[in-house]
Amino acid sequence: MPFYDYVCTKCGLRIEVMHSVHGNGPSACSACGGAMKKAVSAPAVHFKGKGWARQDRAITTQVAKERAAKAATSSGEGTSSGEGTAPSTTGTDAIAAAGTTAKDAD
Repeated sequence: MPFYDYVCTKCGLRIEVMHSVHGNGPSACSACGGAMKKAVSAPAVHFKGKGWARQDRAITTQVAKERAAKAATSSGEGTSSGEGTAPSTTGTDAIAAAGTTAKDAD
């Protein structure tokens, strides 16, 4: 269950209460009887270790670099022998091309 901070609007007493998300906190201050209001506080979550966000970001950055390198080589940049200059097929054209070459091989 999470902890919530409550502040008295009359005397300023600040208390920490543990209750469910749907539960109600204290309505009256135990010191002066004033109204209690839920305070905004920082979350108590601490991420330790290398971190999943850093690892995911590194993977997506690496994938983007690989795609850029592949696109550069397929467009003819960086190749002197003319490799990768054949037009690429996508979608149903690639399936049709693969199907005709498989039939020709039989």
